[in-house]
Amino acid sequence: MKKKLSRQENIYYFSEAAFSLFENWKAGEYRLLKILKDTDRSYVALLEMGGDQFIYKEAREKNRRKWQRFLSVFRGSESKREGLQMFEIRKNGFLGPEFQFAYEKKRASMVIHSFLVYSYIEADELTVKKAEKAFAYLEKIHDAGFLHGDSQLSNFLIHGEEIYLIDSKFQKNKYGALGSAYENYYFELSCPGCSFLMDRSHWAYKIAKKWKDLKEWWVKIKTKRRERK
Repeated sequence: MKKKLSRQENIYYFSEAAFSLFENWKAGEYRLLKILKDTDRSYVALLEMGGDQFIYKEAREKNRRKWQRFLSVFRGSESKREGLQMFEIRKNGFLGPEFQFAYEKKRASMVIHSFLVYSYIEADELTVKKAEKAFAYLEKIHDAGFLHGDSQLSNFLIHGEEIYLIDSKFQKNKYGALGSAYENYYFELSCPGCSFLMDRSHWAYKIAKKWKDLKEWWVKIKTKRRERK
């Protein structure tokens, strides 16, 4: 649901409780518990509102970039898109943070500021010893016809026996076996010692590996060129 707050301000949410939460935030009725990240790229903080804990996330770099601002005219802000992806994750039966609301401020139809608020998950990062659980959940996502979008091990959390997705660019898998294999290899790169989980003899894995390695090589070439200038 979208609500126009003013000529240049929008909020996205899916329940009246979420909108009330926004009003509490706007009135300053929250408590900052901890700053989790504070860099040029992003700001992330843990807040308490109404006795519950929430994550406030601001994509500073993407709010600031001229190209990202131009693209926001057509696709909205990074905060809006990430929030809707969280909603889709839960809608399709997977576990992840519960989206509360996304705020956008515009100038000349371009988003110049945005942030996202979602429920805090009381969960732990997965160790390499428990990586098999994360990989099994990734395969479950693939079997359902979706992609995680950023399938490194650190983007899976565990609470009890439940696996949760974070920082996911959740989307339909339009690439079939190649899409799944690419995510599997990306997961492997983030998890030293996880190679035994992969079917490394499969044709899709071999192609995905070569493609990913080629992209990494090209990034290094471009970085070296920039450093020489």
